[in-house]
Amino acid sequence: MLYPVLPTATPSPGFSTRSNINQLPPEILEPIAQEIFLGLPTKTQQQLDRTLAALQDLSSLNTRWKQAFEPTTLAAEIALATHRLPTGKRLANALRRLAPLGLPLQEPSWKALDVRFDRTARPSVRNTGLKFIENWPQQAPAGMRQSVWDERRDRHLARFTAVALRQSCELMAPLMQVVIESAVPMPLLVDALLGASACTLDNPDVAQALDQHADRMPRWCRSSFQAAMACQRRAASHLPNFSHMLDLLSQIPPRPRSLFLGSMDDRMPFNSPAKQEMQAAIAELPVSHRRTALEKTEAVGWEAARVNMYLASLPADPALAASHLERFLDTFRREKRFCSQAELRALIPVWDLIARRLQGHGTACLMKLLGVFSRNESPTQWHEAMLAKAVAYSQRLPPAQASMVRLAANAVLARHGETRVEEFQLELDGLLRLPPAEIPKVIEALCDPGLRLPSYIFMSSLDHLNGVFNRIPVTMRREAKAPFSRMLDNFTHEERNLIVQQLSIPASYQYAI
Repeated sequence: MLYPVLPTATPSPGFSTRSNINQLPPEILEPIAQEIFLGLPTKTQQQLDRTLAALQDLSSLNTRWKQAFEPTTLAAEIALATHRLPTGKRLANALRRLAPLGLPLQEPSWKALDVRFDRTARPSVRNTGLKFIENWPQQAPAGMRQSVWDERRDRHLARFTAVALRQSCELMAPLMQVVIESAVPMPLLVDALLGASACTLDNPDVAQALDQHADRMPRWCRSSFQAAMACQRRAASHLPNFSHMLDLLSQIPPRPRSLFLGSMDDRMPFNSPAKQEMQAAIAELPVSHRRTALEKTEAVGWEAARVNMYLASLPADPALAASHLERFLDTFRREKRFCSQAELRALIPVWDLIARRLQGHGTACLMKLLGVFSRNESPTQWHEAMLAKAVAYSQRLPPAQASMVRLAANAVLARHGETRVEEFQLELDGLLRLPPAEIPKVIEALCDPGLRLPSYIFMSSLDHLNGVFNRIPVTMRREAKAPFSRMLDNFTHEERNLIVQQLSIPASYQYAI
């Protein structure tokens, strides 16, 4: 079984580097366990199964390892149970067991719940939510300080709310009732409820819950819920007064306010005078919430201002800036989402920012940007300059990343026809100079569905691809070809058959045929 590369730990005082691995102290073992859990993929049941097996395998070494791995192993068990347990009481009880764990260890379970609820009927989500609320009464359990319980209760109900209300808005009313009955403020739950109401301006269950409970909320948060209720009512009217809605939003905390602003902008007419007020309101938000609002809206009519405002809000640290920019670029790549010429033109400064500020951290951003231009028709006069910038950027990257960028850039931006195919094939042949173990990573990046490379690029280059695969050791070749299975639906039936035959795609990956 493969484990991630672990950081080098500093031995504790008195610990001999000659000691047996079985005698490693907890301060070294616990980070190792977390690195395994959080470093391995945990998106699917199969991945969680493998991760849990890895943790249990190491836990079995001796009692010292078992004790150090216990919290992380529990987190993996709960995440797996979240996928498998029936909805309702059993699922709610499993989630309750997350309470003593640290926030990073909880996150895979909440992500698993999001996946689970996405394919669960609304009544089942509601039933699970009601059972979850029952698991968090006001009174602390015996042996626990009330203040500790109050903090956990607020945090866990808020995290559950952020997931559940996306699928069952009928839970809005009982969750608001929790805040009303609470003897102490629950700021995280209130923030989650207001954020959910911002993302569901058309939902009758949310509107009804606000109508019934907004005026009954505790004094410390009542004005925020009343403002949310008024925004819901005005959004539902035939001619909403957006200027008045913007005034109301000043009473709502920054994070949910950013979500309201993003939702409202897309409802405004193209020529609405409130557009300028909207931009000003977003600019006044704290920088992290400003980014949230700009990620939420498509900014019709002020596309360039949106991009420039977002780029100006990026932190100075290149790695952190790249992670934010990746998320922003994903908003241009949503399924069935096509960009206007104004949006594409607004994205041109992003090419310069990647080259100027992100250093080696900008590769993923550049690939996402290429994906945006691949799925949208843009004027060819832009392409030559963008291709030159991508190639110049690639020269500062390690060889595998450089090849990946040049291959994708030529496939998307080189002149249509023979020139594009020839440049792509030339770069493919260049992969033969890479260490064989690095080639599969490049192939996988090219097969990313988000990149959407044109099918004729691959169909014209099967011989070159075959040569690349033959360079990979036989033991790695099967997995290296697996990414093509994700692309087969993009080809005609005849093309798929030819790809499978020419590249010897394993039968287990031919699901698209």
